[in-house]
Amino acid sequence: TIKEVNNAVVVIFLACAFLMAPASAIADVVDGESAPDYLGKYSQNDKIHISEHAGKVVIVNFWASWCVPCHKELPMLSAIQQKAGHDRLRVFSINFKEDRRTFKKAVDALKDLDLTILRDTGSISRSYDVKALPFLVIVGKNGLVRFMQTGYAESEIPKLVDKINEALLEEYSPDNAEIALLN
Repeated sequence: TIKEVNNAVVVIFLACAFLMAPASAIADVVDGESAPDYLGKYSQNDKIHISEHAGKVVIVNFWASWCVPCHKELPMLSAIQQKAGHDRLRVFSINFKEDRRTFKKAVDALKDLDLTILRDTGSISRSYDVKALPFLVIVGKNGLVRFMQTGYAESEIPKLVDKINEALLEEYSPDNAEIALLN
């Protein structure tokens, strides 16, 4: 019917408008506020929390095996992890809602990258309000969001590196970290 066609057109229009929205318009995670603490499980029993890495810069990125820009971003993040070292920075790459079999194949393909790869069934990406991939968040030493980015473009790498360096240079205060992570 004409009504169904009109409804379909409206849905397509809204979906396109949503996908083209800038990251700042679609993220509930707010720059300068506390990042969601729980990032998932690394193994059967090892739960990962940002608060366990207080004093380090944490990069959280969401990706999927079908996402071409994600496959370009992951090696770049691995290189940043290697350059900065695990004592100053941690990269947690969270697979976005893929089934266990697809996730395991992807992890095998990425085994040479210096990343901590986690799997999300939906709750973690909801806490970060992930709407498009790749989605990246830089969390400062005190647990506060310092930068967010949706999408990947090589032309944006210098800006990303600048944001990471700014976060690495910020002062760390355990008192402020506790306050930030309790919010």
